[in-house]
Amino acid sequence: MAAGELVETERTALARRDPRRPYTRRLSPVERVWLVADAMEPPFAPVFVLEGEGALDPVAFERAVELAAAVNPGVAVVLRGWVGWTRWVGTGPAPRVRSADGSGWDGRGPGGAPWLAEPMDPRRGPVLDFTLLSGPTPRVLVRMHHSAMDGRGLFVFLDDLFSALRGEALVGSPSEVTDLELARRLAPAKNPRRVEDCLAPTGERSGAETSSTWRRLSVPGRFSRILPTVLCCLAREARRHATGEVRIGVPVDLRARADADRSTANLTGIVDLEVPEGATPDSVQATLDAALASHRAAAFVLEAEFILGVPLWLATAVARASTRRVCRKNRYDSSGTVSNLGRVPIERFSGGGFRTKTAFFIPPGTPSHACFIILCGHEQGIEAVVTMPGDLASDDRLDALMVRLNDALVAASSVPRLS
Repeated sequence: MAAGELVETERTALARRDPRRPYTRRLSPVERVWLVADAMEPPFAPVFVLEGEGALDPVAFERAVELAAAVNPGVAVVLRGWVGWTRWVGTGPAPRVRSADGSGWDGRGPGGAPWLAEPMDPRRGPVLDFTLLSGPTPRVLVRMHHSAMDGRGLFVFLDDLFSALRGEALVGSPSEVTDLELARRLAPAKNPRRVEDCLAPTGERSGAETSSTWRRLSVPGRFSRILPTVLCCLAREARRHATGEVRIGVPVDLRARADADRSTANLTGIVDLEVPEGATPDSVQATLDAALASHRAAAFVLEAEFILGVPLWLATAVARASTRRVCRKNRYDSSGTVSNLGRVPIERFSGGGFRTKTAFFIPPGTPSHACFIILCGHEQGIEAVVTMPGDLASDDRLDALMVRLNDALVAASSVPRLS
């Protein structure tokens, strides 16, 4: 079957969508929350980085992007409409592709990577772009606006992109489902009301720099209960500085839980987990299992539905007032967010002369969010990236947190630490 030809399957047939009209999807409540976050500290765009070997032909890569975008219309969307009538419409530009010299970037922090901070406008597009970085370590840098796509949605697109590079058949995803529709299918009970009573993992704010920064950690080995291990580490670090509550958000993909089609959209809910003093990875895992069984991640989506009727300027003004309050009190509605993507299928993200060897996600940040961690597993071990506001990372506190996180992960690994 030629490159770009579609595989027709029961769940992904493009016949589900009338080809005479453009792709359209209603803006969901959580996606609107991420638009507010983008107004606070743009761009609110997670960055996926593939590291490997070999060189990609930019022309061939751009053609593969076009082929994959043609069968995944959710990656070429722009926002249209206002307030509760806002929708994603598939009339936006295709994902952008460019090349740059990446020899001055070590992939361990933001220094030397100006491409990471460039703005993205969801009303003009594109909401997805690629930078092919040359240098001692060739990299493919992928930025996605979080209001339009989540990590699992990006993987759907990348599957087709690299299939196109290898000359294989594409599957495609025309799904227009939203997280609100999936949450309603699950019909969860309500979550406890969020209270601004949580500690930050690095203590109180210090300094004037509020813009987010990040660090990356690579730990070899095989891991079990890695998510609860990281949550327990964050809780210990927070209580190293003060006494108080620790509650950590855990993103949950709603696709499998609601039997959803393949989709490139943002279909992620969040579970807030209390991590009491003395908690262990086993006890935290048990709490998480119970929360997943009761669909608390879907409840998070339903509870955000009110924001659909709030103008973006007003929601942003409320968020700015909330930021000033939590910064003054040094207490937050959560101690952070930890997203575990599990083992990333890097073997599928190779082609066109490039072979991926490792991959990591750089989380976005906002001034009011104490920290955001994304974990990506691969054959050799785990990649952990921590993003937090500059005045919580100051005085080498983020670096100290990375050391203790490394120690916790090494202790949980079945393979000794490499020199």
